[in-house]
Amino acid sequence: MSEESKIMELMEFYEKYAGHKEFYKKHKNDKVWWVHNIGVIGRLDVSFDKKKILNLWQDYPDNFTKEEKELFDKENPYWANFFRDRCLEVKKDGLKYKFLKYTYVSELEEGYLDKLQEKYGFVYPGILRDYYENYNESAIETCEFDVDGKKYMINNILSVKYGNESVEQCIKDQKSKLIPKLFIPFARDFEGRFFYLSKKDGGIYTDEKEYEFGIKRPIKICDSVSELFEIMEKNIKIYEF
Repeated sequence: MSEESKIMELMEFYEKYAGHKEFYKKHKNDKVWWVHNIGVIGRLDVSFDKKKILNLWQDYPDNFTKEEKELFDKENPYWANFFRDRCLEVKKDGLKYKFLKYTYVSELEEGYLDKLQEKYGFVYPGILRDYYENYNESAIETCEFDVDGKKYMINNILSVKYGNESVEQCIKDQKSKLIPKLFIPFARDFEGRFFYLSKKDGGIYTDEKEYEFGIKRPIKICDSVSELFEIMEKNIKIYEF
């Protein structure tokens, strides 16, 4: 069959079955049915009875019953984590740092940070432990500053455990680039340039090559997290979009 014939056959298939739905389970014993909408790309639909269909982008979690949400979260931990911020109460007042936009009312279980430190062989300074215990997953304002004539920007402090860009996930993604042997990922900018906490001296480093994913040519930004937070407090830049 020629390439043109294959394309025509595919087009005829989609024309014939467009709008049809197919129900399937990701695992044999799952209770949640996923819905394949033939000819539609990007939808995330699920059902618990093959009658009522829920769209994750629009319906999660508000239009799920308590039982439906618990069952979906249990069988789909990736998506439960992906949409986690929708389920948390947002706090905007009484925050410790000026660069914080908002934080979620959530808690890490007791001992989690200790387990993380033991696993990767480092110790968080007190100020950073306090940050993670009270402001994990926070959104921050963009902080733009100069060090030795070079401009740097930080717009995200990585979370631990939760979120789609956690410390643990970054360590996993960057293992081949001296991570976590010498440094622990800490923050990043819009372009993907990461900043790291040094296991050796507690300083904050990045790579001297702009927007390097990983750290091959370490360059020191400041001597401690405390110093960096002070710099960030003084260099908040609000962008209007």
